[in-house]
Amino acid sequence: MKKKVIGYGICGPGESGRYMRETLECFKRLCDEVVILCNNCDQAELNLIDEYGFKRFNDRREWGAHQWRIKQDFIERDIKQVANEGDVLVCLDMDEVLSERITKEWLMEAPLDAYHVFIVDLWNDPQHFKLESCFWNVRIWKWNGETKYKAKPVHCGLAPEWTYHYHRHAPFLLLHKGLMLEEDRERKIKRYQKYDPTAKHLDKIYYDMLKSNTARPFDENALADQIAEEVATYKETKPRADMVKKPKERFADLRNPHGVVLDIPERHVDMTMKRGGFEFIGWADEDTDEIEAMFEEDDEEVGVIPGARLHPAETFTPVSKENVATPTVKNNFNRSAADEKDELDQLNKKDDEQLSGFQAPVASPLDEEKADEMFSEDEKKDTKTEVSDVSTAERKPEVKTRAQRKTATKKVVTK
Repeated sequence: MKKKVIGYGICGPGESGRYMRETLECFKRLCDEVVILCNNCDQAELNLIDEYGFKRFNDRREWGAHQWRIKQDFIERDIKQVANEGDVLVCLDMDEVLSERITKEWLMEAPLDAYHVFIVDLWNDPQHFKLESCFWNVRIWKWNGETKYKAKPVHCGLAPEWTYHYHRHAPFLLLHKGLMLEEDRERKIKRYQKYDPTAKHLDKIYYDMLKSNTARPFDENALADQIAEEVATYKETKPRADMVKKPKERFADLRNPHGVVLDIPERHVDMTMKRGGFEFIGWADEDTDEIEAMFEEDDEEVGVIPGARLHPAETFTPVSKENVATPTVKNNFNRSAADEKDELDQLNKKDDEQLSGFQAPVASPLDEEKADEMFSEDEKKDTKTEVSDVSTAERKPEVKTRAQRKTATKKVVTK
């Protein structure tokens, strides 16, 4: 069977009025087939997906509480219908666009199993970016049937967990536009205040950074060249085929004397605790079990979006029982427009109620100081400095997490 490129993403309400069309255009350029999961979307999002002729499915669960389960069920239930061994998958949020430098030909010929791309957070306008918010993340991987996601209610990634252990670096940028406007950052702050109020799932420095309006001039070509030169120096070896099946090393969550939560390999826990000032929080595996148990009894049924027409209808193959994560998929065809609108209104009202009463905190000088603590003095230079004038070696932040330690020997800054 001929290998193909499959694009997928999750869409929420209100995306059609922001950057969604640009994301769908990116999918159209790179992919043979595209599947979108609608998480309590408005009718405008459904219409836009239909305009492009992409397949769409629905999930009505609350995003912040059930995010990893929504994604895992989507992959196991819907992507598994269309993906075969060796197919290339491209995953994007509805406010992300891959660089024009990446082509379908590159995707088809790329030999490795999973790839990070360098994500650039545009800030305030398309001509500026937040350097300290840039990071590597998986957006390209090959189908092998492994679908387990990291069990976290937020920050669980767009790809299955194995890809984050066995990824390599692709020499391309991804432009993230969802934090470009100050009002969008304030809305993001509200969500994280609700779903991660103690900063358990990501360092508080990142949350504080969302309150900052400082940015650097963005020269896309200069930064793209810089990233390509960096990646050319990396030794991109291919992991053994059986490595994905092997159990991962156990990690513990420890809080250091400065209040920063670190993930430490089990073999180093005793030595670290003897240094003094460290607090043992728990084992990562136990945290996963706790999260899974939390949502065991309150999952809502997953159904096809009201009025959905799968594309292309002529070639759609019904889901076999062995490929269905839960036997609750419903067919809502032949519903009237009035019925669809009423149900969608009720679903979107629920989302609005979940965020009501949350106010974004006002940024203060103290907040900005905390946000800057992880960066070097060179990082605090005049924000008017051109991208091409600042080497990546000078931008390297203090390494605090396992993910940062992995890339500490590389020059490109990560979040």
